Amino acid sequence: MKNSLSSSSEATVSRVLLTGVEPFGRNYMNSAWGACRLVAESPPEDMQLEVVLLPCAFGDSIAELRKKILRVEPELVISTGQGGSRPDVTIERVAINLKDAEGADNNGNQPIDEPIVADGPAAYFSSIPVKACTEALLKAGMPTSVSHTAGTFLCNHIAFGLGRLIATEFSDRRGTARRTTSATAGRASAKDSIACHGMPPADKIPHPASTEPPSANGQGLMNDRG
Repeated sequence: MKNSLSSSSEATVSRVLLTGVEPFGRNYMNSAWGACRLVAESPPEDMQLEVVLLPCAFGDSIAELRKKILRVEPELVISTGQGGSRPDVTIERVAINLKDAEGADNNGNQPIDEPIVADGPAAYFSSIPVKACTEALLKAGMPTSVSHTAGTFLCNHIAFGLGRLIATEFSDRRGTARRTTSATAGRASAKDSIACHGMPPADKIPHPASTEPPSANGQGLMNDRG
């Protein structure tokens, strides 16, 4: 991961917020968080990286994400989540304004057919080239595809919330590149985002057992779930 990212002449983003999510349901580990920890242990060179674990909870996850964006002031936000039935990494193109949970979140909430934002738009689309991001990951040897649905649980909830934050609070800080879903190239000034979903289950990737955020090049880590 470190070599493939740092070797790209387009990898100019220097301050990145990388989020994962708490384990949920019957999962003892969230593989997306495991992947975040691996990146934190060997981050791309010349990058200030903050890794954050978000709560697996409707509402709370977006509120926590907003706090971290305000504190870190990232040029790029990469949100990851676990999609146990997906065989590859999927880069999300769109997040919809819907909460429709098949099971409860970690606070016991199970919204059915509810909007995330009552007066919000139907969806937020990624604004950086998701196909170019997919191609870059494929060239790096990682099975990857574009996804047109992040579901209606926490992965979609966080992606929509991030889109909402960018549209309503942080649009003045946007730079050349804009919002995406997995890995971005080019300069993104202030709150560009990407959502990455569909990582394999926790037993399919190597990961540290601890959920404590490690440090990357002296930078802190924090919390997320998918």
